[in-house]
Amino acid sequence: MLSFKKEEEKIKFEMKNLDKELNKLNLELKDLKEDNSSLKRKNDYSALEKGIKAEKEIIYKIKFRLNEISKLKKKLKDLEIEKEESKVIKKDMDKVLDLINQGYTRPQAAKKSTISLSQISKWYSDGKENKSRICIYFYNQMNYIEDFSQGFFDILKKEFTHQNKISLMRSFVPKSYPKRLDRFYREDSKLWFSRLELRKQKSIYYFSIKGDTIPRLILIFDSDIYQSNFRLFDSEVWIRLEMDNVNKLKNDFKIMPVDEEKYPNQYYLSIGKLYDGELSKNLELLISNYGCYHGNYLERMFKVSLD
Repeated sequence: MLSFKKEEEKIKFEMKNLDKELNKLNLELKDLKEDNSSLKRKNDYSALEKGIKAEKEIIYKIKFRLNEISKLKKKLKDLEIEKEESKVIKKDMDKVLDLINQGYTRPQAAKKSTISLSQISKWYSDGKENKSRICIYFYNQMNYIEDFSQGFFDILKKEFTHQNKISLMRSFVPKSYPKRLDRFYREDSKLWFSRLELRKQKSIYYFSIKGDTIPRLILIFDSDIYQSNFRLFDSEVWIRLEMDNVNKLKNDFKIMPVDEEKYPNQYYLSIGKLYDGELSKNLELLISNYGCYHGNYLERMFKVSLD
C-alpha cells in the first residue's frame, strides 16, 4: 500500500516543530541584540564579547533550521510530484494486477493490457530493490496475488496449530474425491477448517464450529476469478457471499456490493489482511454470530465449478 499521506503528515509535523523552534530562537535573538546594544552603550566590552558570541550561535541555529525547513519543503514538493506520477502509473499497474488476479500469466497479462513485459519486469525488479513507493506497491501486490492460493492455506495453518481427521457428508464433496479430510483447529478458538484440493489453484475450503461436522461456510478458491469466492485487494482478503443480513454485518465487517444491478444480494466481505493474523478470528466471528453461508449462491457455484 502506498504511504504518501503518512509521509506528508510526518514532513508537515517536522516543519511545524522547526517553525516553533525558529520563533523561539528569533525572540531570543531579538532580546540578545537589545542586551548587546545596552552593553555597548555601557562600554561593557567583556560582557559584550560573550553576548556577540551567543548572538552568532543563535544566528547559526536559525540558519540551520531555515535550511532544514527548505529541505523539507523540497521533499514535500517532490513527494507531491511522485504522488501525481504514481496515480498515472498505478492505473497501468492495476490493469496488469487485475489480469494476474484473473489467472493470466505475466506474458498474457502484458499482451492483453498492451503494457510491455519488459515494463512489467522493470516495475517488479524496481519494487524488489525498494526504488520507489509505486514499484514497491506493484512488487508486493504481484507477490500477494501469485502466491495467494498456497499463501492463504499456509497462513491459516499457522493460525490453527492442531490437526486431526474429519469425514464430511458426501453431499459436500464432489464425486471421485475423498470425503475424509484433514481438519485444522486450535484450542482457544471455536473454529475449524478443512481444505479439499481439486487441482492446482482450485480448492474448496470448509469452515465450521467445534462439535459441528456440518460445514457452516463453504468457499471455493479458483484461479479463474469468476469461479472463485476469494478476492485480494491491496493484500486484504475479501470473500464473495450472498447475504440478506448485510446491515447487521456492517457493524463488524467492511462490506462492498459486487454489482448492485446484476447481483443485488451479493457482497464482498473483508476477513482481514493476508499477513495480519486476523483471518481465523474474523471467520469465527462471521460464522458464530451470523450463521451459515452455503446457501443458494454457493450451491450454484458449487455445481458450476465442480461438476
